[in-house]
Amino acid sequence: MNILFIKDLNIRSYITLSVIRQKILLFCVALSYIIFLNFSQTEQGQLVNPLLLYTRVIPTFVIFALTIALNVGRRFPQSIRELFRFPSIGVFWFLFVSILWGFVQNIQPLWSAWKCFEMVVVLYMGISIALQCREQPGFFFKVVELVNILSLILCLWILYLRFVVQGYSIEQLIFLRLNTEVPKMNAINLSVISAFGLFYNCIKIRRTTFFRLLIIVVFLLIFIASKSRTGLVVILVYILFWSVLHLRSSWKIGSILLGLGIGSLVVNQQVLEVLRISDRQEVLTLGGRLSSNVNETGAWPETLRFVERNMFIGLGNINLSRFLDEKRFAVDNFFLQSILASGLFGSIIYFAVLFYLAFWWCRIVFSGALRSNGKGPLIKIVSILFIIAFTRSLTTNDLAFHGFGFLLFVLLFTIYINRRILRYELQ
Repeated sequence: MNILFIKDLNIRSYITLSVIRQKILLFCVALSYIIFLNFSQTEQGQLVNPLLLYTRVIPTFVIFALTIALNVGRRFPQSIRELFRFPSIGVFWFLFVSILWGFVQNIQPLWSAWKCFEMVVVLYMGISIALQCREQPGFFFKVVELVNILSLILCLWILYLRFVVQGYSIEQLIFLRLNTEVPKMNAINLSVISAFGLFYNCIKIRRTTFFRLLIIVVFLLIFIASKSRTGLVVILVYILFWSVLHLRSSWKIGSILLGLGIGSLVVNQQVLEVLRISDRQEVLTLGGRLSSNVNETGAWPETLRFVERNMFIGLGNINLSRFLDEKRFAVDNFFLQSILASGLFGSIIYFAVLFYLAFWWCRIVFSGALRSNGKGPLIKIVSILFIIAFTRSLTTNDLAFHGFGFLLFVLLFTIYINRRILRYELQ
């Protein structure tokens, strides 16, 4: 009896400790979400908003302390091994080299080091989540659900500011491009956050409810108001993915692609203007990234010209247009920003990680076994994370700094590090 009592007590203690670990990790995820919400304000290049300390600096150190504390004991050696193992090592090496080049070049080295430290903290948080998922695979769904809830709160806050505080009408919300000041969020960020919410909540629908439909409407309003072509690409790529996953016959997939093509030709001109795709030249030049009406050379060629003088030496993980006063440079591309930060010497492994994960996931998604069995929520949710993270890497530098795209990318590491989660789905 005493032995049975001790065993039962040990099991209960283990369950209690596991629940506490989960809650602490969810708290860290919430803090990491708050970190990339920009509450800073500048006047003449100087930060003047004290909220930056409480919404970015302190939360980063809190996450760092909590994740270290959670892994004290047998988990700590495991977490360190995962940090220096593929795929984490690619990101860690990029950040380490970026910090070194920042001090060598002496261009805002502390700013560069801090940005890299934020990413290391979030990366280590993702490793801690992966270790927790080894014991409880269902914990991954709780993390993604929390990201969905935080995204919904953000969208509701934006709608409150527009409708209640600023007195916008529905027409003004739709036809005026959405950018917010508190927090300072651009339209691209809002579009991918709302696209994530749209897809996630559509996947989670088991029966149609008024509350679930209301959530989808909130995300849809923010998506339309953002008028971002990046968000539109995310939508189209996911529709194509869904078609390939669910429709085995090639003629059905072809019909959907043909329908999308014809629909883009006959759709109302006003709708095209709302989506910012009515100007063919603007779309073909990727919003001035490839070329400009004023200057034949666009932002990406200008940036390439700047870094090609020495591709192997970086400047540190800095904002080029902000700290070098080069306004013509807009490094809205993860690959360009990575080469700028750490050179090919530091970024090539990060690129390899990105492409390998893409190949690995495509092989899983389009395998014959998965096509028949893998129509559950995990496959679709992880595919959303992949599509958003990779699309963001092309049109923004999000994966080179901590943002919504990097947070989703870290959650992808959780799946790769802990690949048994896939078996949890396919059983």
